[in-house]
Formats: sequence, structure tokens, C-alpha cells
Amino acid sequence: MLEYTYKFFFYSACTIVIETVVLFLLIRKGFKIDGSTVATKKIIIAGIFASMITLPYVWYILPILVYWSYGLQVIFSEVLAVVVEALFYGLFLIPRWKRAIVLSVICNAVSFFLMLLLNTIPAFSEFVSWVVS
Repeated sequence: MLEYTYKFFFYSACTIVIETVVLFLLIRKGFKIDGSTVATKKIIIAGIFASMITLPYVWYILPILVYWSYGLQVIFSEVLAVVVEALFYGLFLIPRWKRAIVLSVICNAVSFFLMLLLNTIPAFSEFVSWVVS
């Protein structure tokens, strides 16, 4: 169980960094929203907090509540994370709901597929094993 907890913290840190960077780039470069409209500090806080409110549920609560296959749990948890994070972005960061949904979908998709890709690299898997041991 302790190794699972270490993996949770490691992958949470990776997810938070990836999603916060993507969030920042989408707001500044994609939507071209400058710092006078949405402060950099606010984007960073939103990126960190949005992931922090969904990750514990995905890693600890959902597996206890449902006895679905791993694939179905992943699909459900990603959809749930997108919805919750979009709500958070819409309320805290950008009051335009379509943009909040786009932000959430892209941030989650990038972090999901990047982590999936990284985990196929043996050196990364060995590094994770080393970190959590």
C-alpha cells in the first residue's frame, strides 16, 4: 500500500505540472488572454487545485466504490475529472463555459496520453520504480 501511495504522489506531481503548463499555454497562447485579464498566479493556482481535487478521487475513492474493469474505471474517472475541472475553471478562472470545457478536455487529454506514452519507455518505468521504492 505504501508503494501505491508513493506512486500516487509521484504521478500527481507529474499530472499537476503537465496540466498547469498546458493550462497556462492554452490561456496565454491559444485563447490569447493576457495577464491583465487573468493573472499568471491565478492560472497556476487553478492548475494545481483542479488536479488536486480530482486525483485523490480517481486513485483512492473510485476503485473502492465501483468494481468495474480497469478500462471502464479509467474512462469514467477521466470523464469525471474533465467535468469537475471544467466546472472549477468556469467558476474560478474563465467564466466562459465553452472555453472552460475546452481547457479541461485538452489539459486532461495531454496529461493522460503523455503519461501513457512515458510509461511505455522502460527508462521512465525504472525511474518510477526507483522513486517509489
